Amino acid sequence: MGDTERMSTATKIKWIVTITLPILFMLIPTNEIYTAQLRAYLAATIFFICLAALELIPVLLTGLILPILYVISGVTTVNVALAPWSSSFMIWAVIDGFAFAYALEETGLVKRIVYLAAIKCNGKYVPLVLVLLTVGFFIQFITFVNAWLLFIVLCFGVVGALNLKHTKQGIIIMMLSQIVAAGSAAIFYTPTNGALLQAGAQMADPNFTINWLSQPFLGWLYIPINFIIVCIFLKLYKVSKTELSSGKEYFEKQYASLGKITRNEKWAAIVIICIMLYLITANIHKLDENYAFVIFPILLFFPGINAASPSVLKKVDVGFVVFLASCMSIGTVGIGNIIGTYLAPMLAGCPIPVFLVGCLLLGIIMNVVMTPVAMLAMLGGPLALLGTSLGITHPMAAAMALFFSNELVFMPYENTFCLAMYGFDTMSMKDFMQYNVIKMILFVILFAVLIIPYWYFVGII
Repeated sequence: MGDTERMSTATKIKWIVTITLPILFMLIPTNEIYTAQLRAYLAATIFFICLAALELIPVLLTGLILPILYVISGVTTVNVALAPWSSSFMIWAVIDGFAFAYALEETGLVKRIVYLAAIKCNGKYVPLVLVLLTVGFFIQFITFVNAWLLFIVLCFGVVGALNLKHTKQGIIIMMLSQIVAAGSAAIFYTPTNGALLQAGAQMADPNFTINWLSQPFLGWLYIPINFIIVCIFLKLYKVSKTELSSGKEYFEKQYASLGKITRNEKWAAIVIICIMLYLITANIHKLDENYAFVIFPILLFFPGINAASPSVLKKVDVGFVVFLASCMSIGTVGIGNIIGTYLAPMLAGCPIPVFLVGCLLLGIIMNVVMTPVAMLAMLGGPLALLGTSLGITHPMAAAMALFFSNELVFMPYENTFCLAMYGFDTMSMKDFMQYNVIKMILFVILFAVLIIPYWYFVGII
């Protein structure tokens, strides 16, 4: 017999928690509110979330388990449990979106945009910070939030080249990468997050469909808010007058290393333009917006174009795609009737601003114990129902308030983007927690005084 790896004490504790929590839910007696179906739903969902949050088995297997549990426990039918795969082309768009992200990274187009913009700063620190933040949001927008890791790597390259590791200046630059990588997911359209937001909103309005402007319309103020936050940190850290040595020279060298713009970069730009034009004209051609993410990126692999190598397809995480579809099914088979019938009346009279700030604070708390994807999948629908019961017009508003917490964290482990950024060892854990707590407080205040009044003004609430 081969050697078997002994299970650590920490892993044993995780398994005990994962198994015990669903059992505790199953032991609660049923009544007219806590029905047998609801009990089975909660037990299966909690088991799924624990498996994912504690990373006990591969994510692919975690994703495969949930729909089966829903069916065998009598929560729903096979057709409903697998609806995310068959009700639209959203999942296909997610798969091709990943492939497009890796193909775009391979062409080098995004690097060229960042380096060229940084050269225009003439090596001065504050302009560099503001330009990096601007360019970061821009490349996340044109790549549909798929350039996050590349931007983190680019920021790390800047910090390393300018010898800013473990300095206040370096911390702010890496903070930009966190804001752009994690935060832009809440305001720019991507099939992945769009699928979850749509599934949640449909619990309140079954006819609701998301389009590529839905998130920017609700969340564009996130951008100026974070410019305000960064400017506050420039003053707080007393680095607003910092001069950089060899800053411009570094970016000029990096840009020169890319050479002339390549044929592959041109094709990548063409595909981006085609996707944008398709989305902009959606009201004219009336076709599903998901088609754009399935059809146009494939052009990069066509014979005669060959702007991306087939090897990038191997990088697509199929396990995560299956997991995402299962997260969507949480809202599909969820507890809408229970929320609408029993919980909504309990919030009667609650001021809408208080409710929305509560959604944001709930997201901050839930980030500690579950992934942003699982949080949005489980809570997006119930919050949408509660929000509309209070008089909120837009069914996505409450989920957006929740999702703004995507990068409002205490510890790096709470978000993959933050963990990737912290892993480059440019700051201490103390530094990470310090600036994130300050940023968190500032964002909650600015959310209350800017975003909520804007939502009132445009009739969202």
